Amino acid sequence: MAIIYWGSRGGGPRQLLNLVNSVERDSEGLFFYVSSNNELLNDFKVAVPTKLIIAKLPRNRLRLLTDIPQKINVIQNTLKDLKSKKITRVYLLLPHPWDLSLAKRILRAGEIEVWRGIHDLKRHPGDIWPNAFTTKKLIKNSSTLVCFSDYIQEQLLKKGKPVVKSHLYEVFREGKSISPEGSVLFIGRIRKYKGLDLLAKTWPHVVNPKKSLTVAGDGDVPAALKESGGKIINRWLSNSEIEELVRSSRIVVLPYIEASQSGVVAIAHSLSTPVVITPVGGLVDQVTHGLNGLVSADTTPESLAATIDVALSMIWQLESEPNPLPNFIAELQAN
Repeated sequence: MAIIYWGSRGGGPRQLLNLVNSVERDSEGLFFYVSSNNELLNDFKVAVPTKLIIAKLPRNRLRLLTDIPQKINVIQNTLKDLKSKKITRVYLLLPHPWDLSLAKRILRAGEIEVWRGIHDLKRHPGDIWPNAFTTKKLIKNSSTLVCFSDYIQEQLLKKGKPVVKSHLYEVFREGKSISPEGSVLFIGRIRKYKGLDLLAKTWPHVVNPKKSLTVAGDGDVPAALKESGGKIINRWLSNSEIEELVRSSRIVVLPYIEASQSGVVAIAHSLSTPVVITPVGGLVDQVTHGLNGLVSADTTPESLAATIDVALSMIWQLESEPNPLPNFIAELQAN
């Protein structure tokens, strides 16, 4: 069995590391294929030093599209390695431009199953990739589809292929530091579907006298939000920076106008920080209202503001959640 992820940063490396940390250390026959650019490469080298296969990929995004000889070399070497290790099933965690060709070659040979993680069936507003054509190819060149929410599972079941549900789960970490009263955090890539315009309209309606807002992430911050008086950290954040910001906030808000699921929810829960979400897509699958967060009644500024105020007034005691990933791994390894 092989788990392959050739991306370099963001939620993918975290998701893969959580899978690694959920595997029995003496587990036989399970290998992890990562890129030389993976931002958590050192963590993988420590966790699974004898089961890690590193592919040398170009750092430059343009070269991912133009360096055809290197792409062919990486794919051919990976195919040889899979064969030498007698791999019978590969799980492609998240789509990468080069693993599209790899999956096609694997299926054409007919000796290895391809399980493909499908986070989204439609491109989010503000995102560029994967487009509809790519997503169709991802599904076509797969034996089994893997999803991460009931919302996406319902859609994938219509595609006529086996569907297995996994989870966006983060292993539980050390407890929260003391967070300022009223502190609200938005964190993550800033894209249209993340609802920053909604948050800008919402914030004036929040009545908590100690309210403070931090918006952290890479992307275009709406002008109205910049004028809200909140703290803006407008850049790509390291994993340690993300964790520290979440740990030091009273709540994390996800004002999304569309979503399939969110790794931010999993990160917040792993750090004992409750979330406030809008009732869109698969977000509601990740939150137990009143226990690890609150779901606003709708996506209006007034409703979201009222929910934020309620969340800030509550005394939260989040407990660690059972790790569902070992069960998924067992299913992944089953004959």
